Amino acid sequence: MPVNMKGVIADAFVEMSRHKSVDKITVTDLVENCHISRQPFYYHFKDIMDVVEWVIQRAAQEALEKSLQAESDKEALALFLDLAEENQSWIRHLLLSQRRVQVERIVVDVLRSYLKEMFQMKQAELSISQADLEIALDFFACGTAGLLLMLHERKKVERRVLVDQIYRLLTGGIVHIVPASGAAAPAERLDTSPGV
Repeated sequence: MPVNMKGVIADAFVEMSRHKSVDKITVTDLVENCHISRQPFYYHFKDIMDVVEWVIQRAAQEALEKSLQAESDKEALALFLDLAEENQSWIRHLLLSQRRVQVERIVVDVLRSYLKEMFQMKQAELSISQADLEIALDFFACGTAGLLLMLHERKKVERRVLVDQIYRLLTGGIVHIVPASGAAAPAERLDTSPGV
């Protein structure tokens, strides 16, 4: 049976990053850990950040496949949150690294792809322009990524409550910050600054 060298390298990186700062892991460290030469590494990956991106994308793809089998949208979202919680220490190491900005961008991009795929499965049920879809995907991907990345900073969060809250945010069930067009908001609520 052939060895999935890309997976072997990625798994070795994840394991190493649980015990060592991501900033200190080099390609040399990784190939030594895998007992391979540099050639197989560079055949599969450009650099260490390429490994990080592939690991996150692989995890998101697995979550997507599982969520497609979920009985409800909330259960599908719960699977994604479970993934974030299971990898909390690894994510914390990535966020504490000098590569935080790159990691955040990767997480947003992966979540955006995930949400877009979920939307495409429900497209028949929804009517939205392409421009509106793009801005909604950007907004929800950034917001959801921010929540997931902040999980490591919070004390114990009840999973069921968080799933419900994110679901209601995504479906517009929590709050409408701006009143609907044509509805006048009370003046005192619009301008609470003291008069001059």
